[in-house]
Amino acid sequence: MRHTSAYNWSYKGINKKGKKKFKHTTNESLEDVISYLEEQDIKFVYDDRVSMFWIHNKEKIYCYYYTTGRWANYSKQLFNKHYVAKGIKDFLKRFILI
Repeated sequence: MRHTSAYNWSYKGINKKGKKKFKHTTNESLEDVISYLEEQDIKFVYDDRVSMFWIHNKEKIYCYYYTTGRWANYSKQLFNKHYVAKGIKDFLKRFILI
């Protein structure tokens, strides 16, 4: 698997506040992400309805969108702010397996 090592931003229009929107694309396939998570012995559940992984690490749960690298901590009340990783390897290295 070739991991995404740089951000790949593209312009996606203007939001309702008049600010420019950008989107990052990881270019990583579902099979590659699943394979990498299994390789790293990370527990996960994939939800194909929304192309999202539930990643379990110790006492925490994270949602991770593999197509865009967006992720968030999960709490029972709601999702906190979403963040962006370059790809699955970057997400695990910088935010999960600290």
